[in-house]
Amino acid sequence: MDFTEQELQDRYDKDNYALRFHRDDLESQLRRKDALDLVSKHKTVWHRESAKGATELHLGRYERSRECFAEGTAFKTAYLHIVETAHRRGERLGGDWNAYLQNAEETLETAILGSDPVLEARVVEQARQYTDEDATKPHFEYWHNRVHALAALVDGTDDRALERLDAAAEHLEVVGFATAEPALDLYRGLAVADEAAIEDAAADLAAIAEREFEPTVAHGGQLVSFHAIAGLALARRRGLDVAVESNAIPEEVCRHDWAHREHDLSELARTTLAAVDADKCE
Repeated sequence: MDFTEQELQDRYDKDNYALRFHRDDLESQLRRKDALDLVSKHKTVWHRESAKGATELHLGRYERSRECFAEGTAFKTAYLHIVETAHRRGERLGGDWNAYLQNAEETLETAILGSDPVLEARVVEQARQYTDEDATKPHFEYWHNRVHALAALVDGTDDRALERLDAAAEHLEVVGFATAEPALDLYRGLAVADEAAIEDAAADLAAIAEREFEPTVAHGGQLVSFHAIAGLALARRRGLDVAVESNAIPEEVCRHDWAHREHDLSELARTTLAAVDADKCE
């Protein structure tokens, strides 16, 4: 996973071309359909924005990467709302509740990297709507508590995060994938401001990304470990002096403070979020 600058630029050009196509397609479909009917298209645009943001980081373009992640957050927020609404109606959309919770964590990670406080608050509010009654199976319990832990870290309620991490750890034996434990270690390090623990966990997650690319279809197109870079970005925002060397962690991640900044979202992103807000009011 070691890239030359030309390889990265080629990847950027490819991502940008694909993103323009999917955004144009979404905009065209919005003229004929309600925004909330386009669930798969919202997720595709998020995926492409995240991939582009990851490439921007590797190319040293920090501010441009944050713009990509902020845009991506808007579309993935719409996706989460649509899928959750369908689940509440008893419809199967976007996989089971376990997959939905994983999507929620991805959205929180993207929001952290976008650093827009308004978007972050939206995603945290969305995550807080998942009740303990939704976690009907042991592996759901793991993801349910892991998502709530990250949401708590984003809004600074670290005691709540620690409680959720303890609850998630009780179900580690039923989730058989390599990132399960180091992700909890990363979040716990954030909750107690342990720089060494954060670095160790981020390094473990990055090594897994380089070795196995787990999950196999990552939202950065396998260019980064999103668990690692989102955790490191949040640590930097909290004033912690953390840094990890890895091909899966662009150097830009640990050069900046990831301070909050509201972004000027595109009209397409604003239209999408407005559709979500209107649906919530019905």
